[in-house]
Amino acid sequence: MSGKRSIKVLSLVAVMSLSLAIPVLASDSEITVNNRPPVEEFKGGKQFIDGVQLLTEKDLKDNIRKNLKPVTVPSSGEIGTMGINSWTKVAEANYYTSYDWDRYSNIAASSVERTLSTKSEFTITVSGETNFGFKDVVGFKLAGSIGQKFEKSLTEKYKIPAGWVYEQKSAIRVLQEDYRYTNKGLLWDTQYNASSFDYRGFETWLWSNPI
Repeated sequence: MSGKRSIKVLSLVAVMSLSLAIPVLASDSEITVNNRPPVEEFKGGKQFIDGVQLLTEKDLKDNIRKNLKPVTVPSSGEIGTMGINSWTKVAEANYYTSYDWDRYSNIAASSVERTLSTKSEFTITVSGETNFGFKDVVGFKLAGSIGQKFEKSLTEKYKIPAGWVYEQKSAIRVLQEDYRYTNKGLLWDTQYNASSFDYRGFETWLWSNPI
């Protein structure tokens, strides 16, 4: 496995070659196969893949820190009935995580057989205040139990023509949902925050192009 830089150019010939070489894994509903390179960019110090932010360990730690302490706010009527003494979802966001890459450049004079392999993993996580029945509220919506680890991999053998590069990348899709519990007071309300990070599938990008 070599350095983490992607080749953004994909010729029509490469697309046609790839369509013959890459198996479509349609039997697994959790897998999304893209026969093209991902669009990668950085914005504000964050990496994005096909317009979706890559979730890092730092992002998870920042979320835990944000949800760590309850917030006291003046009592008001702006929070709906469902936000009083119950958990209410206030936001959600989609992410990729555990981004992996493998490639092989055939600089030989003839075709070669090579195996490419990528692996991505993710553990269902909750952060913040877990009292007031939060785990019961989100538990039935999750893809598995809290703390369950998903490990997904793709290993494929290719016959790579002379002068071609074959590449594959993989990542896991994650759904973050943010919740708030408002404990109503006479003059002050206490807001408790919690988040869930749930497994939402395995995605791959497979492509080839001339060197």
